[in-house]
Amino acid sequence: MEHGIGDSVREREAFWPGMPEGFDAIRIGRVIVLALRVEIDGLVVAGTLSRDPLMNEAKAARCTSDERARAVAHQLRDDASGKALRWLVQWWRSHKAECDRLEIPSPHDDDLRSEIKRTETDPLDRLPRLLEAWRAERCRQLRDEAVARDIVRVVKIDEYGQLFPAASRKRRIIAVLGPTNSGKTHLALERLSRAKSGFYAGPLRLLALEVYSRLNREFDTPCSLITGEERRILPGASHHACTVEMVDPTREVEVAVIDEAQLIADPQRGWAWTQAIACANAPEVYVLGSPQARGVIERFAMMLGVELEVRLLERLSPLHVAERALGRNPRTALKSVERGDCLVVFTRRDCLLLRDELVGAGLEVACVYGALSPESRQAQANRFTSGEADVIVATDAVGLGLNLRGLRRAVLVASQKYDGKGRRDVPLDLVRQICGRAGRYGHTEADAGVAVGLTPTEHDLVKRALGSPPSDIYLDRLPVAPSGEVLKRLEQVTGEHRLSVLLTLFMEHCSGGAYKPQLPGDALERAYAVDGFDLPIEKRFLLTQVPVSTRDPVSNAQWTTWAEGVAAGDGRTCDVDFVSADGAGLRLDEAERDVQLLNGYLWLAMKMPAIFVGEEQARLVLAERSATVTARLKMRTTLGSKSSLEQFGLPPWYWARRAEELDY
Repeated sequence: MEHGIGDSVREREAFWPGMPEGFDAIRIGRVIVLALRVEIDGLVVAGTLSRDPLMNEAKAARCTSDERARAVAHQLRDDASGKALRWLVQWWRSHKAECDRLEIPSPHDDDLRSEIKRTETDPLDRLPRLLEAWRAERCRQLRDEAVARDIVRVVKIDEYGQLFPAASRKRRIIAVLGPTNSGKTHLALERLSRAKSGFYAGPLRLLALEVYSRLNREFDTPCSLITGEERRILPGASHHACTVEMVDPTREVEVAVIDEAQLIADPQRGWAWTQAIACANAPEVYVLGSPQARGVIERFAMMLGVELEVRLLERLSPLHVAERALGRNPRTALKSVERGDCLVVFTRRDCLLLRDELVGAGLEVACVYGALSPESRQAQANRFTSGEADVIVATDAVGLGLNLRGLRRAVLVASQKYDGKGRRDVPLDLVRQICGRAGRYGHTEADAGVAVGLTPTEHDLVKRALGSPPSDIYLDRLPVAPSGEVLKRLEQVTGEHRLSVLLTLFMEHCSGGAYKPQLPGDALERAYAVDGFDLPIEKRFLLTQVPVSTRDPVSNAQWTTWAEGVAAGDGRTCDVDFVSADGAGLRLDEAERDVQLLNGYLWLAMKMPAIFVGEEQARLVLAERSATVTARLKMRTTLGSKSSLEQFGLPPWYWARRAEELDY
C-alpha cells in the first residue's frame, strides 16, 4: 500500500504534538541538524545548508551545537521558523529525557547526518520513522537482556554442582586412573561388591550388561540392570548397573562407580559424565578413566568442594610395538595376518569388505562395528574369544565395552578416519586406546600385547602414538545439558513455547562460571520437527532423544510416526508393526535397521508404556533379529559393497593417504 499525503500529515501530527503552524518545513529541515546536536561537516554545509545565511553564520562562530541552536533561535525569535525551531529544541529535549528513562541511547550522529543528507524535501516525514525504529530496536534489546537475566536466574548453571541432593552430604571421590588393561574396573567392582548398596554407570549398554553379569556371577552380588531400553530388576537387589545417563540423583547408595570419565570431553555426551559425577549420591564415588583426565577430575572435585584421592595404575601386561609393518602394501600384508589378530578399520563398510577378503582367504572372521546391537557385538566377541573365529575385524567400537581375551596383536589398517567433515589422521589417543586392547592380564612376556600397522604408513602412526606421552584432556568449562524441568522453567519465564527456540536460548545464555551448555545428540535438529506437535515441552524434549538415526530415511520416518502417535492424545497406541514378521530373508543392513528401531521402541516403552504397549513382542522380535545379524556375519558370502578404488589397484577396504606411499 502506498504512503499517501494524508498519512504523512497524520503521522506528523502524532509524532510532533504541538507543532506550530505556518513555518517553512524545508527551512526547519536545515536547522534540524543543529537542533539534533549533529556536528555539521563541510559536505552538509556545502549542500543542504549553504543557502541559509543564518546557518553559515552559526557555523562560522565555531560554537557548540547547543550554542548554535540558541543563536539561531534568538535571531529567528520573531520569525515563524524561529518559533518552530524553539519548539523543536524543546521537543528534542523531551524526547531525550524519554530515551534516558528507557535507557535508549540517542541515535548516533553519523546515522542522523546520513539520514538528513538523504532528505531533500521534508525531513519531518522521515525522522519520526527513523527515531521510532531506533526506539523499537532498543526496546527489543532491553527485552532480550531481561530475558537473558531471567534465564540465568532460573537455570542457575553457575550453581550446577549444588543443585543435586548429593551436595548436602559429605562425599569423597576416588579417581582410579590408568591405561587400558590396568585393572581399573576390577578394583572398583571389588569395592562395589563389598558395599551394602551401590551402582555402576558406564558409557554403553554392553558395559552395563557385562558388569551386571559379573556382579551376579563372579562376585555373587545380586545386581539389577537399568538402561534406557531395558530394566532387569532383581527382587531384593541393592546394587544396579546402568548407563551413565540413567544415574538417579535421588537414590542414596554406599558406593558409586562411574566408568570412562575421560568421555566428559565428548562433544555430544560429555554432559552425562558431568551430571553423573555431580549427582552421584554416595559417600564414596569411584571415577575410572585414563590418566589424561586427571586434571579435569581434580578441577571438578574442587568445584564440588569434595575430597579427592587419586590412584594411578600401570598396565598389567607389557605392550610392544612390532619391529616392522605386516607388509609393504595392503594386499601382500594380509598374508601375514595370524590367528588371534584384531584388524581395526574405521567404517562399517570397510569392516565388511575386509571381512569378505579374509573369509575368501579361508579364515573364520568375527566382526564388530558401531551399528551392531550390544547383543550382536557380544556374540561376535564370543566367537573370537572361544576360538570359533580365527581373527576379528573391528572399527574403533572395539575400544570400549568388549573383553577380547586371546587378542594378542592389534593391527591398525587405516591411518585416517572420517570426522564428519573430511578424512583426518586418526588421533594418537585413539590409536593408543585401540592398541591397548592387545595382551592379557599378567606380567610375563607370554601375556604381552603387540601393536603393528598394516603397511609402513599405519605402522609409523602406531610408533608415534606409543612412543610419545599422551596429551592431557583440557576443558575450559564442563558441559551441562538441559533437563525437561529446566526447559519448562525457561518456557515460563520467556513465554516461548517452541522447543527449538528454548534450546537455542539455553545454548546462548546458559554459560556461567565453570560450566557450558551442551545439547544431547541431534536434539536441536529434531526439535524443529516436534515443534509442530501440541505436546508439553518435557515430552517434546524426550522425543528428541529417541536412539534412532535421523540420517537414515526409513528410521527417521518411523520416528516421525511415533512422535505423531504420542501427539495424537486420543488413546492411540503404537504397536510393533514397523518390522516384518519373518526376518529370514532380510539383508544384513535391513536386519541391523530393525534392531535399531526395536531398541528405539523399547526406549520409548520404558518412558511411555501406556502408548508403546508392545514391549514383550518387541523383545521377542529383537532377539530374533539379533540372531539374524549374527547368522549373516557368520556366512561365508560377500557382505560388503565395493567401490571404485579397485580401479587404482587398491583393495576396496583400504584408504591410502597418498598413492606414492604404496610400494608394489
